[in-house]
Amino acid sequence: MTGSELQKAMITLGRMWGWDRAPCATELGRALNNPAKDPGEIIRNALHRRNEPVHWMLAGQIEMCLRGALPPGGIPERLYDKTAKRDRKSKRQRVSA
Repeated sequence: MTGSELQKAMITLGRMWGWDRAPCATELGRALNNPAKDPGEIIRNALHRRNEPVHWMLAGQIEMCLRGALPPGGIPERLYDKTAKRDRKSKRQRVSA
């Protein structure tokens, strides 16, 4: 598995988990129980090296998830959805109502 194949795999995992987007590197790193301070660092590094092979341990975990196994940390929380702001219209409607 190369970095470009990893990007395609992340898109596929997002669809398998019922998301409308690919998981970000941090979400995927947490789901794979990466104990590092920044769990998405190894994934981002692999994505930047498009034509080089991904570390065998990461590639194995991704392949298992693509075949239907749940990641060790379970399906990750959608961090982006928690930080996304609401529309201004919805705020105005709440204030005036």
